[in-house]
Amino acid sequence: MTNVEINELISVLEHLRTEQHPEIPEHLIQEIVAAEFSAQDDRTKARYDTQKVIDVFLNTVTVR
Repeated sequence: MTNVEINELISVLEHLRTEQHPEIPEHLIQEIVAAEFSAQDDRTKARYDTQKVIDVFLNTVTVR
């Protein structure tokens, strides 16, 4: 993927996020895309890195 394609993907995901799940922070989507992109040739590493991003986020969330 090129930077243009990544930016387009983030733009589409951001549009969906704001419409359907505004409670999810924008930075989380960007971090997930970055983790997937940086390890696109190693699916195991990409999955691990993405799970790590999600885990860090979930550790910061407080339940109301």
